[in-house]
Formats: sequence, structure tokens, C-alpha cells
Amino acid sequence: LRKPGSTLSIPGAVKNSSRDSATARMQQEDSGVALVGNAEYPRYMEERQLGGGVYKGPSSGSLKHKPNVGYRLGRRKALFEKRKRISDYALVMGMFGIIVMVIENELSSAGVYRKDEFYSISLKSLISVSTVILLGLIVAYHALEVQLFMIDNCADDWRIAMTWQRICQISMELLICAVHPIPGHYRFIWTTKLANKGGGIGSKSVPYDVPLSLPMFLRLYLICRVMLLHSKLFTDASSRSIGALNRINFNTRFVLKTLMTICPGTVLLVFMVSLWIIASWTLRQCERFHDEEHANLLNAMWLIAITFLSVGFGDIVPNTYCGRGIAVSTGIMVSSILFFLPIKVVYSEPY
Repeated sequence: LRKPGSTLSIPGAVKNSSRDSATARMQQEDSGVALVGNAEYPRYMEERQLGGGVYKGPSSGSLKHKPNVGYRLGRRKALFEKRKRISDYALVMGMFGIIVMVIENELSSAGVYRKDEFYSISLKSLISVSTVILLGLIVAYHALEVQLFMIDNCADDWRIAMTWQRICQISMELLICAVHPIPGHYRFIWTTKLANKGGGIGSKSVPYDVPLSLPMFLRLYLICRVMLLHSKLFTDASSRSIGALNRINFNTRFVLKTLMTICPGTVLLVFMVSLWIIASWTLRQCERFHDEEHANLLNAMWLIAITFLSVGFGDIVPNTYCGRGIAVSTGIMVSSILFFLPIKVVYSEPY
């Protein structure tokens, strides 16, 4: 047997030599990066830090970054926390605007100042600033929703997530939250039939703040969103895993149904008291310019109470279509809750 002149003819030696050459090239590349500096190779350093793979595109021979599963899960968790904070800030801005609106209307109704004075304009300007911030927070919230959709579905283009349903939802939320009383003193003539005064026709000069202030209470839908994002059913990983296996969508409706099953009395009490106070104040705003009896908040609360309790003494009745609409809506909502809640509690399914 003749001794081979080179070790390259041995298969094992070929593998070892190729491994050694690859190691040498990696060492040279690392040393080159160290000599030149990390600023010259930002893409290379980013890929090594993220732990992602590098692959060549199908058409072009350029290198692209492909994040791994760990990076996506970490990014998703960070977006979840950021979305929760944005939702909390939006609720704070929405409640702040409602509280300032109520204070401004009560002070002007009590005769502390007029609508064209500095204090009224300052409070309305404060409402406008909070409204602009709220609109920005809503846009930021839905931008995070789109990013989460892209991560969950491995999408590269954000336009895939912009469905007609999402576009309509964003437009509706922006429209609801954009309505607020504007700074200034603007009035219109409100004519209605006075049922409490013999059926005569009455016309009053009413500020535009009345029809612009009442829709601000629709911002309270943000409470349901915050309840969903802070619910243990939504934040707990085990609950979400069980729900995904059983094809259960953890949305606001599911969380409210769970709360109604766990503590129906508390949910009913909070809902009825909140609706009673809000409906009484809005009814007072609609009726106080035409009838002095409705200028008293206690009379408005009495009217709402006898309406949703189906008593209806008839001693106080609303005059305007705005007040009648509020009374009818309150009666329908409370009657539906009182009728369907016992059925839901008795025939509820375990979660």
C-alpha cells in the first residue's frame, strides 16, 4: 500500500477540511466586522442579535431578514402591553372631556357666567384639546391592532388588515368621539309643543351646546374596551389557549356574559344606577329650556325612575322629542335587561 500524498483523498478529511475552512471564514468575517466597526454592517448585526435566519429571495439574490418565532412572540407581547396602555389613556381623555362638559353646562345654567365669556370659552377649549388627544389615541390603538394582525398572520403588508369592517369601525369611533361643544356662543330656535302647559306651542333660543353635548356620553363605550383588555380571561395565557382550542372568541360580549353569570346582581345594579343618572341629566338638558319643572334634576330623576319601573304616574311628562326619545330608550333598555337577565342566570352555560 502506498501512502497518500495528500489527506484530501480521505472522505473524513474532506469534511474536516471544509469545516475548518468555514470556521476560518467566519473568524475572518468577525474580525473584519470588529476592525471596521458595527456601524458599517447594521443589517448583519441586527440579524445576529434577533436570531433570525437569512434567506435569498425567489427573484432577487438579495438577503432578507426573517424573524423567528421567539422574536414574533416577544413583539406580540410588547404590542399587547402598549395597546392596553393606549386604551387606558383613551378612556381617561374621554371621561375627562365628559366631566368638563358637565361642569361647563351646569355653571352656565346656574348663571355663573354666560356662554360668550372667558370661562366658558376656556372650558370648551379644554374639551376640544382633550378631544384631539382622544382621536389621536384611537388612531394609535387601531394602528397597534393592525400590527398585531400582521404578526399573527405573518403578513408583510398592512393593507391586508384594512378590511371594510375595520375601516367602518375606525370611522364610526372617530365620528362618535369627535362630537363636542365648540368654543363660542351659537344659538338656534327650538319650537315644541308644551304638554305640561295646555298643549301650547313654545319657541326658545337654545345654545348649540345642548345637541353637541349629549352625544359625548357615547364615549363610554371605551369602558367596555378597557374591561376586555384588563380581564383575566383575555390576559391569561392558559385561558386564551383553552379558548383557542375550543374556538371561543374572547371579545367584549363574552366578558360581559361571563360577568353577568358570575355576579348578576352587581352588574345589574351598576348598569341601572349609571343609566338612571345619565338619562336624568340628558333629559334635564333637553327639557329645561321649555319647562321650569325639568330644570330641577330631582324631577328629571323622578320621571326616569317611573318610566323604567313601568309605573308612569303622568304627573311630569317630557315636552320635546329629545326628552321623549330619551325616556322611551331608557324604558326599553331597562325592561330588556330586567327580562333577559333572570333567563340568562337560570339557563346559563358553564364557562
